[in-house]
Amino acid sequence: MSLSAKLIGKPLIASIDYKGNRKNKSECAYIVKDYLVPRGYGAYILDSTFPEEYVRNLVSYFPDASILYGLESCSIFHDYDIIDVSETGVIRFLYSDCAGDTVLFITNKCNSNCIMCPDSDSNRKRDIGNRKQYFEKLIDLLPSDISHITITGGEPTLLKWDLLDILSKCKDKFEDTAFLMLSNGRSFSDKEYCSAFLNVVPKVFRIGVPIYADNPVMHDAITRAPGSFTQTVLALSRLQNVIETEIRVVVMRNTYRELPNIARFLTKKLPLIYTVSLMGMEILGNAAINRGELWIDFAETVPYIEEADDVMICKKMFRQTMEPEAFIDKEALEKWYSDKNYHDMYMASIENVLEKK
Repeated sequence: MSLSAKLIGKPLIASIDYKGNRKNKSECAYIVKDYLVPRGYGAYILDSTFPEEYVRNLVSYFPDASILYGLESCSIFHDYDIIDVSETGVIRFLYSDCAGDTVLFITNKCNSNCIMCPDSDSNRKRDIGNRKQYFEKLIDLLPSDISHITITGGEPTLLKWDLLDILSKCKDKFEDTAFLMLSNGRSFSDKEYCSAFLNVVPKVFRIGVPIYADNPVMHDAITRAPGSFTQTVLALSRLQNVIETEIRVVVMRNTYRELPNIARFLTKKLPLIYTVSLMGMEILGNAAINRGELWIDFAETVPYIEEADDVMICKKMFRQTMEPEAFIDKEALEKWYSDKNYHDMYMASIENVLEKK
């Protein structure tokens, strides 16, 4: 969520102090409610009921502070909210004490260019710079008991060692916070970097990595990054033994029939993966451009999802393609298989029984 105000002074990141009782005043933005204003704050926020003459007086009283004014109301702010204020006065909420979670958007750059990415190619190429100090400041302001933090991009690992410094700082401060990091995993094909990463991740940590096919030809055609399949699979083989690793599979028209094959591949090659999630498309960016090629109604995918699900919970012992000559009931053959789409039959050892509660 964002809103705009008039800004006098420097852009900033600050924690909201509504009651005026915080000790770290220089890192806080004070909500001005009347004409008695305490000294020492890094920023002051005023609504439109205060005249501009009073605003000018505040600037002269507190020359080192940033002044935000002209807001319709300040009731949207709450104690311990964390805001980011741009040079143009745009206010973004980075953390709401009511919600209890936040997102660290590390970078918009990515070393892949997936055909269904919800971000655009032009935006991923836009340089927003290295914001290591920015995130270190945000981490300092966040409460130590925050429930959840998501780390995402772009591709967060493009910050390389600076990302590890950010993770190390998180590890030191947030003992029980649950982390989810979204990554294409390719950087962890570098053994040294992967080892260093695993040494600094916080205690409660999950990484989500996408796999789009069971083979490099199809996967790399989707990422538009030659060699990405090999890099990702190698990375996952290292990660799965150490931290909770989630495979994310985006369901789309050109790959939905491959879901059972992906499931078989994961069962065989990456058996220690924590969980597999099937994801719908977000129709933004590249996905919006390629919608005609990629979008599929969920109903069409159900048989393939169900087959993939069976693959994941059963250990297959035998497989044989159904043949029309084997049908005793010829009416059933004509009724259910008139399109000659004969399925594979399996004998399997049940590894787990899922029950609805």
